[in-house]
Amino acid sequence: MHDLPAGRDFCIRLIFVTLAVFSGWNTTAAMSDDDWILYFREAEPSSFLISVNQAISSGRRPPRHDSCHELRFHFGPDHLAEQGMPNAEAYDLYGAVEAELDNLLSGGKGELVARRTGQNKRSVWFCTREEVTSKVQALIGAGQSTSIELRPAPLTEVTALHPTTIEVQLAHDYEVVYSLAQNGDNHSMPRKIDHFIYGKSNHGAIEARLRKLGFEIEPDQRPDAILFFRVAPIDIDAIQNDTRLLMSLCAEFGCDYDGWGAPVMRRD
Repeated sequence: MHDLPAGRDFCIRLIFVTLAVFSGWNTTAAMSDDDWILYFREAEPSSFLISVNQAISSGRRPPRHDSCHELRFHFGPDHLAEQGMPNAEAYDLYGAVEAELDNLLSGGKGELVARRTGQNKRSVWFCTREEVTSKVQALIGAGQSTSIELRPAPLTEVTALHPTTIEVQLAHDYEVVYSLAQNGDNHSMPRKIDHFIYGKSNHGAIEARLRKLGFEIEPDQRPDAILFFRVAPIDIDAIQNDTRLLMSLCAEFGCDYDGWGAPVMRRD
């Protein structure tokens, strides 16, 4: 993974923290239906942790209300952690504002469609009735070290947050690692990590490339499947490096990478 700004490591830790409380901060207004995803986007000059309703960002369905806005938080020096990301006080501040926003949008009066957190700023996109927008305006104001801005937002801003194929797979990597941790896994213990590729052709060339990458091939009776593995501890950076390599390989050979799995290893 290429070098990123100083907030990257903070963002990666934040992903695991947010996974732990994901159901807590996505309220009924945001999560009543549809398909939300939480993922990390690498970008310059900052990196972002994004959650978005994929049904809307992909265009599968329009927002239920035509009036869409962005609620943007700008954090000053007093509200930043050492690595440039919002600190605990900032979380409390925007958490309180977003709780009030959720309340205003409840009962079908609106819906959250996306969130984005990066260095120095956080944004929330929502769509609602015009009369609710005026109530949201009453929530916001300028502080000594933080300002909150409400601005009209075209739907293209939300569609721009729709995850790419690689972003979806990298998000899945985080979810699997988090699931292992929730089941008491000791990530430092080496174990067999299985990977899966599906495709109807080029199996010989694909398997040869996989062996060069350090994987071992397992027999599989399915004619369209390649099952392969490596023995290693659970390390998110190493796993995501493999994900990038394997998705690049599949782009070259016209196959589909279907992710990975590993057993829970507990130290007695």
